[in-house]
Amino acid sequence: MATSFGERSSVYAVGRPTYPRELFELLASVCKGHRRVWDVGTGNGQAAVGLADYFQEVIATDVSEQQLQRAERRPNISYRITSAGPLSEEEVALVVGEDRSLDLVTSAQAVHWLHLPSFYAHVRRLLRDPGGIVAVWCYTTPEVSADVDAVLAGVYDKSLPFWDAELEYVRQEYRTLPFPFTPVSQLPHRLNATKPSSLDDYLAFLHSWSTLHRARRAGVDLLPPDVIDALRSAWGPPSLIRTVTFPLHLRIGSL
Repeated sequence: MATSFGERSSVYAVGRPTYPRELFELLASVCKGHRRVWDVGTGNGQAAVGLADYFQEVIATDVSEQQLQRAERRPNISYRITSAGPLSEEEVALVVGEDRSLDLVTSAQAVHWLHLPSFYAHVRRLLRDPGGIVAVWCYTTPEVSADVDAVLAGVYDKSLPFWDAELEYVRQEYRTLPFPFTPVSQLPHRLNATKPSSLDDYLAFLHSWSTLHRARRAGVDLLPPDVIDALRSAWGPPSLIRTVTFPLHLRIGSL
């Protein structure tokens, strides 16, 4: 999986959304401390950059060196590569820090790829007690317009046989994700990430789907020329900038 995401780092950088300031304001508001945060599976740093405005130090880790190379640099963000698979206590101590040293742990569109029992054990050790917070979120199928969304719905339906098992948590909007923490109340009903996009930007997002690449390995092209043509027709002029809306689904908990 690390190799797969690394190979797609360029389309990730173009097509994937950044997260709304409202999300980071919410996370800062429920955290008692604002010293250190660990962003796990940071990719090209989409969440880390937002967190850096509210926390003194952001440790942002990923298994893909190519993704980290494309991340935006900030003085208070440390990008660090980790090994794939469950992390040992020794590696976590070296890369992240000592027990009870974190005010917040986040994972944006990534926790479903992690070995959850191991990850949650690290979270329980690393968060300050009391006051530490863990927040994970994902986004589901983007929304553009009725015509574009209708074409994408057809692609989505054909993609279902090729979904990785882990992506079922995303399809269920993280409602079924194991999350052994005390829920934080008064969460917003819905948050959205938005991205102004050209048609090429939107296609870059679609080409970053892991499901698309899994289907191709099985000999199935989910974006054949006729589908691309349908998307072009639904979008309008290629230079037209549309707002692509990604519904966010958020779980926040405390120890």
